[in-house]
Amino acid sequence: MGGSDTHLSDQIGTPQTVVWAEELGAEAILAGLRAGRCWIAGSATIDLAVTARAGDRTAGVGEGLLTEGEPVAVEIEVHGVATGSIGPAVDVRGPGGGASARKRSRNGSTP
Repeated sequence: MGGSDTHLSDQIGTPQTVVWAEELGAEAILAGLRAGRCWIAGSATIDLAVTARAGDRTAGVGEGLLTEGEPVAVEIEVHGVATGSIGPAVDVRGPGGGASARKRSRNGSTP
């Protein structure tokens, strides 16, 4: 969840939590938060799309992806940011529920 404790008018609403909800209502927004269909943005102009693929299976923000041991490719598309960086938070659960993750650069090497 993103929020601010600012007292300056030009900083109110920075950052903000964006929730993918079925409708604009308290229950739908809370369901989106519980399902992990949310992200933090620096302004309302930022749009985000995330797709993870393993074989012929895909998943988006807040969705699970059964990999069946296949490699996972993640595509992150961001619009509305002139400069800056993104920092994905990834929950990767291996066999037995343990977590493991590995970053790869654009050319496929491990940094």
